[in-house]
Amino acid sequence: MIGVDFCINSNNAIITEYNNHFYFMPHTLLRKYISNYTITCSSSLKQDINDEASEELTIIPDGSGCIIFEFDGKEIDEICWGPTSKFVRVKQGNSKYNKIMFFIEFLPGGLHALTGIHQKELKDVQCHVYDIDSKLSKSFRNAVESSRNIDELIFKVDSILIHAIEENRRNLKNILSFVDRIRHTGGVMQIKKLAESEYISERQLNRIFEEIIGLSPKMFSRLVRINKAIKTYKRYAMSNSTYIAYESGFFDQSHLIREFNEFCGTTPSNFIKNMSDFYNEPFKY
Repeated sequence: MIGVDFCINSNNAIITEYNNHFYFMPHTLLRKYISNYTITCSSSLKQDINDEASEELTIIPDGSGCIIFEFDGKEIDEICWGPTSKFVRVKQGNSKYNKIMFFIEFLPGGLHALTGIHQKELKDVQCHVYDIDSKLSKSFRNAVESSRNIDELIFKVDSILIHAIEENRRNLKNILSFVDRIRHTGGVMQIKKLAESEYISERQLNRIFEEIIGLSPKMFSRLVRINKAIKTYKRYAMSNSTYIAYESGFFDQSHLIREFNEFCGTTPSNFIKNMSDFYNEPFKY
């Protein structure tokens, strides 16, 4: 099994503003469904977090799911998060043991492509991978147990995902087109116009979204806007919420503040002062 120091030994790791996270791209055949793989190591987290950092990290919802494997060289724990529409607060850097966490970060619709499960059933749900698909769970565990380094693990996970998704990807082509159009327009495209452009009713569009994405197209559009606002705050390091609201597709500053409170659990001004206490996926939006 992989040792706890493996994550710094790959030349394929991508470093971002999150210093304690190592990112890896999936196989090109998976990039419609998987955003990235993420590795975190609890030992490095403890070393890098300063005394003033909050013990809690607020995870911003992104309408996608993820699968997480946590292992310490002896035991493996696995968890699946369904598509998220609410912020979640987690403890950070407080483990007494050296542990590695390996995340499979899905794009919207990716978890459905893998499991074939109606995603509304998994919305904001946390469960074991074994409870969803025991065969898939065993394949992932075997990959972790037999891999000698991170590159070998990613190769094996890529292979498992490609095979599983190939069997479940029916009905995905059209919905991924809808998702891309919402993302590329920053979440401001009217749902009625989106449905009309594909010659289906809004009711049909809502049904398809809830089955494959787990959220309504309206809720997904709201998450796209809030993640775009966060990205704009970080990119320009500015505190002008009126400008951010305009750039991110909100009606006005008060609209931005209401959405921030709902999806981030705080105000834009508090977010700006405490950015290190918040996390959103850098490769999804």
